[in-house]
Amino acid sequence: DQPESVAFPKGSPVPETLDRTEAKIISMMLQFTEVIDEVRAQNVVDCLSSPLLSQIGNDVLARMEAGSFDVGDLISAYSEPYHKQLITTLAMADDAWTREGCLKLISRFVENTRHRRRLAELEESIKAAESAGDEETLLNLLSRKQALAVSIDRQRREHLEQ
Repeated sequence: DQPESVAFPKGSPVPETLDRTEAKIISMMLQFTEVIDEVRAQNVVDCLSSPLLSQIGNDVLARMEAGSFDVGDLISAYSEPYHKQLITTLAMADDAWTREGCLKLISRFVENTRHRRRLAELEESIKAAESAGDEETLLNLLSRKQALAVSIDRQRREHLEQ
């Protein structure tokens, strides 16, 4: 449930309750529709953790597929003032999109989401191995978790150097 007030904090393009990167993805989809095919190909909307942003993303994809995407029509399709305000805010965000910048954002977002999911799966397996007292599996899983953490750190450093 979202607050009844639809005014977002000053200096903040989206409410604090939403992930900024996810909001940027939706903003990009609304403003730079040339990347919709890439968004679809990489299943970006499936990576979104916010049900509302995911719904908006899926609505954009469906409207693009039908060949009738218009931000005003999308806003009109929502009845909740909060949803209308959010879509308006994201559609009007002050971002200068380039194809290269969009592709980079998509790639990093999908990569980070996959890493987070792999880490969560490993942590769940680690807990299960601990509970079962299976030390061999536990050591194997801890080793895999460490290797993944090193890989994530290396990729972050590469991104920072770019």
